[in-house]
Amino acid sequence: NDSILKGNAISFNKTIDGKSDGKSDLTLNAGTGKITVDGAIGKTNPLNSLTANSPISLGGDVTTTTGQNYGDAVIIANDSILKGNAISFTKTIDGKSDRQSDLTLNAGTGKITVDGAIGQTNPLNNLTVNSPISLGVNVTTTGTQTYADAVTIAKDLTLESNGISFNKTVDGGSDLTVNGGNGDLTFTGAVGNSTSPLGVITANSKGTTSFGSTVNAQSLTTDAVGTTQLNGNITTTGDQNYQDAVTLNAPVTFNLGNAKITFGSTLSAGDNPLNLTAGEIDFS
Repeated sequence: NDSILKGNAISFNKTIDGKSDGKSDLTLNAGTGKITVDGAIGKTNPLNSLTANSPISLGGDVTTTTGQNYGDAVIIANDSILKGNAISFTKTIDGKSDRQSDLTLNAGTGKITVDGAIGQTNPLNNLTVNSPISLGVNVTTTGTQTYADAVTIAKDLTLESNGISFNKTVDGGSDLTVNGGNGDLTFTGAVGNSTSPLGVITANSKGTTSFGSTVNAQSLTTDAVGTTQLNGNITTTGDQNYQDAVTLNAPVTFNLGNAKITFGSTLSAGDNPLNLTAGEIDFS
């Protein structure tokens, strides 16, 4: 049956399961204490929903048929896969100080909402998000970040990783800084759109930064190391500044109005047509 557990610290050394009909809700309130779950939740029989209203340490996978709501800080103590039909985090998500764990989020037909920073105190290793996500916070991982579905940039933020992939669209009117370390930055879908452009985009990577579709933003800057590959039109209201070598893999139109475009390294178009509208063009 639906259960509410209240205490001043709650710990589970092994698994937590619901009944076979999957209709039980579980709410955890640990007062001024913490919740520790060492085993999987819902591995054999999923819960209906899970609500954790105190700081929680997760040591295994969590499976629910509807939502998961984490109202306080979350620590990913071991590699974990969270599956539900909407997952929300009100505060921070961190790894353990002595272990960098992987986190995979699957929200089914629902969405993932993260209001607190990810990896700010103790970074995760790899982060994989398989459902639409709204991000309003910084995300730090030592490994990769993979966003398999649509991403909304709800507030100005920085993503720090060793390779970041966006497999679908990236939208929102806020600024986005992506630091890919030694890895690649891959934008497969459109970034922003003509009616709702993204804010200031800054892409830093020692690998390849690839824009697989169109970009609509306030401005776009890439750093001097690595390379940039473009496969669609780039439209900004402000400057575009490409400090690394740029390759056009398709016909590309650069549209900046009266703003300035800077190419700090080589520009290779091959047989692809290049159209450029700007107030100032600088080949440094």
